[in-house]
Amino acid sequence: MVMKKFLLGFAGGVGTTLAVWRIVNWSDKILLPHLDKNRENPLKPYLYDGKVVGIRFGNVVFTLHDAPQKFDYKTARKYCEKQYIGNKKCSLPKAGMETYIPQVFKELNTMLVKWGGKPLKAEENEGYWADGMGGLAWIIAFDKPASDYYNYDEKAYVRPVIFLED
Repeated sequence: MVMKKFLLGFAGGVGTTLAVWRIVNWSDKILLPHLDKNRENPLKPYLYDGKVVGIRFGNVVFTLHDAPQKFDYKTARKYCEKQYIGNKKCSLPKAGMETYIPQVFKELNTMLVKWGGKPLKAEENEGYWADGMGGLAWIIAFDKPASDYYNYDEKAYVRPVIFLED
């Protein structure tokens, strides 16, 4: 446990986005190779005023919908900062999330649709803007554990998220 906290602190100290490490609590309940019927579902509806406004996975809550169009990186960041999930201000996802989301991608999309949202996109060569290390712009694919650095002027999908405190 001490080593885990040291590594998290060290990673944050060298510029790695700490939120990426906090997304997953490194527990079996979160890092599932698949959803086992004998285990608790790590995906939960996120409620505000008795209404489902997002889907929670670990410390991350996804909005039910993408932005209405693709944006360049700077516009994507501004768009997310104007969005709210309940009473919490949204942000872009963080590079690194694509390592954990593929494990629950199908189930996450099923829940998004069930609660009135739209599924995450999974087209070839398409992805979502994410904040990366050192303020770099990244495009991540939630259905595959891969990401790429991109020019800020490229256009990509935007799915606002919030990061909850532990």
